[in-house]
Amino acid sequence: YRVSPLGVITALHATTGRIAWSRLVPGASQSQDTDRRVWMQHTPIMHNGILHAIEPSRQTLLALDASTGRRLDERSVLELGWPDYMMRVNDRAVLVGQGPFRVLPLDELMTGEPTTIERTPAERAGRAVVAGGLVIEPTLRGVQLIDPAAGTATQRRLESPGTPAVA
Repeated sequence: YRVSPLGVITALHATTGRIAWSRLVPGASQSQDTDRRVWMQHTPIMHNGILHAIEPSRQTLLALDASTGRRLDERSVLELGWPDYMMRVNDRAVLVGQGPFRVLPLDELMTGEPTTIERTPAERAGRAVVAGGLVIEPTLRGVQLIDPAAGTATQRRLESPGTPAVA
């Protein structure tokens, strides 16, 4: 599955690379957001046959039937803290934006109230990644470790520059 910044959500057959279905949605050019970095590009989440994707315009979270692309539901991202992107951590969705992290069980993504995890005071410096059951977000002085299950965020300072390795 792929979400293009131009406004196309596409399902591809993994074995052949052929398009299974494709849907037009509002693209990034229709957004007022001018401070997007390439690492903020969204990757959809699959759960129980439903593809959850943030439109490239960052206005709406969509729920699409994964096999047909049919629109099942939608939700304003304003209710979710205006995320730049989201990722799956076990049975939860973690929504990452400029403000606090928002966490919801995947079964409640379209209707539930998100839990908020405040960031530690540090400026983010790149895309957050999932490692085990944690979200690791690079900052200017180290990394933030977010535990969606516990609802906590801690800052780890790194003494020397480089790329943290996760094993």
